[in-house]
Amino acid sequence: ACVMATDRHDLVIDSCKVAGSAFMLTSRAALQHWTMLIRADLARVHDALVPARPGLVTKAVASRPSPTTNIACHAPAATHEQYVAALLGILTEAEVIDGEPVVASVDQKLAAHEPRFRELLGRHRHADWVLGRTPPFTERLETCSPLPKAVVTIAVKQGKIEVLEIDANLVPRAVAAEVAQAACGCYYGSPELAAALQADATHHPGVAPALTAVRQMLYLPLAEL
Repeated sequence: ACVMATDRHDLVIDSCKVAGSAFMLTSRAALQHWTMLIRADLARVHDALVPARPGLVTKAVASRPSPTTNIACHAPAATHEQYVAALLGILTEAEVIDGEPVVASVDQKLAAHEPRFRELLGRHRHADWVLGRTPPFTERLETCSPLPKAVVTIAVKQGKIEVLEIDANLVPRAVAAEVAQAACGCYYGSPELAAALQADATHHPGVAPALTAVRQMLYLPLAEL
């Protein structure tokens, strides 16, 4: 097999991508992010990168899908643990910054007792970090039979719903306004949003099927990834 790196810093085996990377540089730090396909479900990877979302409009950098393969297809005995050990070995080999050796990993006991690490881990696990940097987008969603044909439009900024508009032929305007008020401010695809929409469906049993459909539109797409 032919293994090589591309000009976009991807790693390919026989022209099929097994690793992609991205990085950000600032005056104080460098952040490197990459993926390695070892035993991944390639069909799910493809569906996540090329979603069937024709109504989605965003200025985010579009994905550039490539043919993919798994390391295990070429080295059947390969494991995630072997990859991590090899990568840490490369990164820490003779690496010294300001006279101090590079820390290969953060011990969980250290993270539990060191305030600086606790604050850092907590911040990076919070939704404001995980979802808050999502580029703004709008999406136009259409209902399916047996519901009346209608459009649900949303606008999302920093991961949170800012606008939610539901066609009047799906639910009364007063109910649509109530749903919009409950949804706005929630993270798109979050359990918080699902709970708010479910509560609206419970309060308005006459249009519960329509509101349940709206809930599925706004919650399930992210939850299924």
